[in-house]
Amino acid sequence: MRIHNRIFAFFKEKPKNECFAKSRQLFFVLFAFVAIQSLNYGKVQAQEMFGMVNSNFAGTSGLYINPSSMQNSRYWLDINILTLDVFADNNYAYLPREDFKLLDLLKKDFSLPTYGAYETPTLNKSGWGDRSFYISERLNLPSFMFVNYEQAYALQIAYRTAGSGRSVGNDITNFGFYGLNYKPQHNIEYNDNYSGFAALSWAEIGLSYSRQLKYERFTIIHGGVTLKRLLGMGGGYLNVDNLRYVVLNDSTVDIRNLTFEAAYSAPVDYATNEYQGDPLFKGSGFALDLGVTIIKTEKELRRFAHGDDFCEQEFQPYLYRLGISLLDVGWIKFRNNAQKHRLENVSYFWENLNFDNYNTLVDIMEDVSTRFTGASDGSLIDTTFSVGLPTALSAQFDYHYRGNWYFNTTAITGIPIFGNASVVRPTQISFTPRWESPYFEASLPISLYNLRYPRIGLALRFYNFTIGSDKLGSVLGFNDFYGTDIYFSLKINFRKGNCRKSRETLPCGSMDFK
Repeated sequence: MRIHNRIFAFFKEKPKNECFAKSRQLFFVLFAFVAIQSLNYGKVQAQEMFGMVNSNFAGTSGLYINPSSMQNSRYWLDINILTLDVFADNNYAYLPREDFKLLDLLKKDFSLPTYGAYETPTLNKSGWGDRSFYISERLNLPSFMFVNYEQAYALQIAYRTAGSGRSVGNDITNFGFYGLNYKPQHNIEYNDNYSGFAALSWAEIGLSYSRQLKYERFTIIHGGVTLKRLLGMGGGYLNVDNLRYVVLNDSTVDIRNLTFEAAYSAPVDYATNEYQGDPLFKGSGFALDLGVTIIKTEKELRRFAHGDDFCEQEFQPYLYRLGISLLDVGWIKFRNNAQKHRLENVSYFWENLNFDNYNTLVDIMEDVSTRFTGASDGSLIDTTFSVGLPTALSAQFDYHYRGNWYFNTTAITGIPIFGNASVVRPTQISFTPRWESPYFEASLPISLYNLRYPRIGLALRFYNFTIGSDKLGSVLGFNDFYGTDIYFSLKINFRKGNCRKSRETLPCGSMDFK
């Protein structure tokens, strides 16, 4: 039985109870899906909510791309009620557009099709070359941002997941998709030098601080930092440093050399697949975001003056705004229900290989360890491990064209500073024209993922509600379905210079003096 069908069958089983259903979803999404099912999926690109995060009305959402963005926000107070951002995409597995559109999920009796003699859940795109992927989800719970003239503060509470895979050989993806009985690849020696996978699920509490560093003539400079406490709910990684093998038939594999390291932690009893939620958090860690924003104003600045009310703060119109930021610099160390395995330069002639024999992770790891080391725990080297967050370096350039029109260019690239045991963010560049006002905003992000795959999106804001997608074609069904993304945000906010009490009641209004 093919690996991906084994996992799909597991999801289709009737859950014994609600806890079991939750554990099943979390564990297999975090580890088994990333380490095994990812062999079926190609290059997945992350999205960054380009249609929302660079707006002058972004508020707390601007923290996702640069913590110093708070200072020159149009808001002096922004309260996030709920923000959700979900993305998945790839260049390998797809559904034909005539068979599936995202809106089909709203149909009551809709079911996904299967294809061919293998009854695969998707079709696979032919072609050679290494495969890679990235998945992400962000759920921001009630949070707030407060701007107090030269300083700004924010508190964020979020739940996030992220997963990545790199350099997966085409031979591996074909065997993962079709099974070992894929005859075109029989009796051929393959040598895959490196493949890496990582996944994390965590809650985070972030405290942000931004300060005005310079305010003179035509230049404003802000610096910001976000410190985050991370509470890991599950995670893992798999790094295959070398795999040289020959598949002889549908049940015989000659593994001539293998070096790999795998680690995992999840709220599951690995021997029974039962939910194990005590403690809820299996690990913890810290992270930070750093950012600087340089603003060139249209007019020479007047001396900075404080009013009596926070609402009297002024938004400074600008000619252009340049931001540089370092995001998600951190890690989570797992200590509960954690295992780390390693095999180095081992070989084995594996006959009668049948994935139906494996129902739990214990079944897999004990059998693999026994075959390669002679002991069921011979591959276990530690009961703690760490996984790095999807660290990234970003630059943002925002140009004020005229009136309500702005043009933004943002670049972001992943930098796995914690090595192979890290979730790796892909490189992407966007160009986003937008028209913004206090009550309505429209953005048209045009993105290039991994410097290769173009995307066109659309984001709309109606006062304090925003909805958007950086891949609009997938939502509307214009193309074959390789994945999609969507985000929305609901907030309560208060604009600078929009005081409720009449200015005429103040002794000098809200005037500033040179």
